[in-house]
Order: sequence, then structure tokens, then C-alpha cells
Amino acid sequence: MITAVMHELLKIYVDRLREGASERISGSLPADFLDISDGSVAFKGPIEISGEAYIAEKTVVVRLKVQLTSMIPCIICGDMFPYPMKVQNTYITVPLEEVKGGIFNIQDRLREEILLEVPHFLECHGGNCPSRGEIEKYLISDDNPSQQDTYHPFKEL
Repeated sequence: MITAVMHELLKIYVDRLREGASERISGSLPADFLDISDGSVAFKGPIEISGEAYIAEKTVVVRLKVQLTSMIPCIICGDMFPYPMKVQNTYITVPLEEVKGGIFNIQDRLREEILLEVPHFLECHGGNCPSRGEIEKYLISDDNPSQQDTYHPFKEL
């Protein structure tokens, strides 16, 4: 649910950026603003945002740093585990003539930037999934050259 305070945090008022002015952005958003429901990834806790907005060469520029925690499935066991994410120096830009009504709402663009940074494949327990032993027999081992002629569906893990 988007609250009024959150809604204002995601709005950039272009009139405030005229004549070289910049506007600081700082605050927390609830993770549900990302509106993810496919089950392959989830987000928990607050999303911390900081940065600034300014105009450069007839373009609105928003530079952001974002910190959040994603819940992603382990590539080995499939269990969801928390993965802290930092999205550093993300730039969202739009030409001034495309800003309607003098307000640039960055909600959709911020959502896209965060989702692009979610890793596709990670292993829980810092790369030491307890279930890794169950698939070891399917992995190629450099110690056993006789395995080279065997089909190993998980050799890239």
C-alpha cells in the first residue's frame, strides 16, 4: 500500500530544480511498493533510499542509492534466503519536455532499477548450501577424469 509520505518521496517537483538547484532525497519505503507476487523473489523490511535530483542539459537527473533485503531461492536446495542488496549510484533520467504537470514520479523506474539488480543465481549459506552434497555425484570433479565421458546436468553449478 502506497502511503502519502511514500508517494511524496517518489515525486520529483521540477519547479524546485530550476536555476541549478538540487533536491535531496532520503527516506524509507515499505517493500510492498515493488508489488512482486510471482514467488521467485520477495522483498522484506524497509527499502532505504538516498540521493538527489537536479536538472542537467534539459534533462531531469535523479541519482539514488538504495539498500534493501531480497528473499531469493537457493540455486541448490530451492529454499528462500535473505540477501542484502545495495544498488549504488543508480541514475534515472527523463527529458524535461516529457515531464507532465511539472512532476516526475520515479516509482516505476525505481522498481525497474531494483529488479534489474536482483541476482539470478545464488547459493544459500554464503555459497555452502547444506544440500550441495546431495548433488555432488552429478558434478564433474577434476580429481576423477573418468567422469569426463559422463553426462553431468549440473556441471556449471
